[in-house]
Amino acid sequence: VGANTPDAFRISLTTTSSGARELAIGPGRLYTDGLLAENHGRRDVAPAVFDALLGEPTSSGFVPYDAQPWLPNPPPLPSAARHLVYLDVWNREVTHLEEPALVESAVGVETTSRVQTVWQVKVWEPELGNDVSCASPDADLTRWTDFIAPSSGRLTTGTYESAAGTDPCELPPSGGYRGLENQLYRVEIHDAGQPGAATFKWSRENASVGSRVASFVSNTRLSLDSLGRDAVLGFKLEDWVEVLDDHREFAQRPGEMRRIVHIDPASREITLHAPLPADLLPPSFPDSVLPGERNSRVRLWNQRGKVLATAGNGATTEYQDLGDITHNGLIKVPPAGTTLLLENGVTVAFATAGTPGLRPR
Repeated sequence: VGANTPDAFRISLTTTSSGARELAIGPGRLYTDGLLAENHGRRDVAPAVFDALLGEPTSSGFVPYDAQPWLPNPPPLPSAARHLVYLDVWNREVTHLEEPALVESAVGVETTSRVQTVWQVKVWEPELGNDVSCASPDADLTRWTDFIAPSSGRLTTGTYESAAGTDPCELPPSGGYRGLENQLYRVEIHDAGQPGAATFKWSRENASVGSRVASFVSNTRLSLDSLGRDAVLGFKLEDWVEVLDDHREFAQRPGEMRRIVHIDPASREITLHAPLPADLLPPSFPDSVLPGERNSRVRLWNQRGKVLATAGNGATTEYQDLGDITHNGLIKVPPAGTTLLLENGVTVAFATAGTPGLRPR
């Protein structure tokens, strides 16, 4: 904690006007593992004034636990026992899908991505013994070190040779990357866990192709702001997309994967192969208010069809079939030693170096 903001993220137990007990979070700056978290205070309690140190308007009012800027619908506080309260800080990618005001109105497109530092004050679920205090070393807290340990997942990328040709009159394609365009591939863990249980998805455009939801027409039909720039950078039949919103993101949960089974260009509507869960949907349809409040969005991922594993000498074997109508569109992380072929000779392999396993962040 800096000397100029001694109350930064100080946790206090206060009483509301109704007599309920709540946690309050002090304003100021705090570095967490090198990331600077800034709490600008509660402005509806104390007036906001320009703070030269923070470089922004700030207030001296403590922020209630249930009014944090990046924790919508926080989990309810425990009513009894002793618990650990901690600060979680990370860098969040922000594009025009998360913040539409980034789009320059004179140009109509936004081609950049920004990084935003967000923080959340949360309560660790396990109950602690009465012998635990703020001075207790981390090693004395059972399971805490595993909880805060970084992901042990390791990703290796490479390229794969082509199968040998059988026609002496034709030269086989050379090995390595065989795409015609320069691509920025993103491989992202969707479900955390160990190989065999964890899943991943991938994009050849760094997951930059997506659209905001304009309206929920039904639990399977979405009206979008755009179907994409063109036939290449747009949504197509049988594409796998991820539907998510700010509530899912800040709860550190992935979105829902769905396959597009119908597209109506006139209304910019897509139909999904299965209904979305209730936590992503409004109480009634149609609804164009909820998507704006929660930044509901659809992001394109490029895995589809048969997923192949390399078998040496340019040969491959089938690993999964995403075209199966019962499939969820996600690829299971294979055990160490298995290399998967994404496309155009690009390969990925996974390994874990400890017990925490692979995590989305």
